[in-house]
Amino acid sequence: MKSLFLAALAGAAISAHAGILVPDRSTLSTILGASAVTEGFEAYSITAGSATDFGATLDATTVLNGQGPGLVVPGVSFSTAGPSLQLDASGYFGAPSNELLSNSNGLTIDFSSPQQAFGVDLRDFAGYLNTATVIVYAANNTTVLDTYSNIGLGGTPVFFGYENSSGIGSVFLTGTEPWSPIIDNVEFGSVAGAAPEPSTIMMLLGGAGVVALARKRKSA
Repeated sequence: MKSLFLAALAGAAISAHAGILVPDRSTLSTILGASAVTEGFEAYSITAGSATDFGATLDATTVLNGQGPGLVVPGVSFSTAGPSLQLDASGYFGAPSNELLSNSNGLTIDFSSPQQAFGVDLRDFAGYLNTATVIVYAANNTTVLDTYSNIGLGGTPVFFGYENSSGIGSVFLTGTEPWSPIIDNVEFGSVAGAAPEPSTIMMLLGGAGVVALARKRKSA
């Protein structure tokens, strides 16, 4: 998987670095530790080799064809500005397992609270060659942290991973086909052992000061 990642990004146009690329899923899982959450779209029961079109949003509250809620894990949602999303079953144009795409060229992965790292498997339908662009947004969902373009996709999944300790709010995927890049195994969470935010540090220092003052008064 790591070699596929490096090959896919070999010709990628990259913006000024605000974060760090994660080379493979094993590295991402190590970075995230116990905080890791993965959505593989397997909760929806669908006949092998088939696909289902539905509305413009998929989240933990979605009910689809009598199935749900709980079709995806809490904390992440998937949406399109186009008319519909599509869930593919294993075997559909080479799908290795259940997967998701937008029927128009644009798919958003939105985290309900900022995440410090994420990874996703990207691919195109077997027999097609999509070229993906990944735009990573900051916690405010407005500021662009990084843009990675010209990521070559075919029928075999390519891993894309990214880390930014200040927080990732959402990810926008586009491609050169009329549909979006196909996604699977969206993994996200907090970086294990990350330094506390400045506000947290101030709170900890303030608490330590209170304890020290109390001890001084007691010993006086």
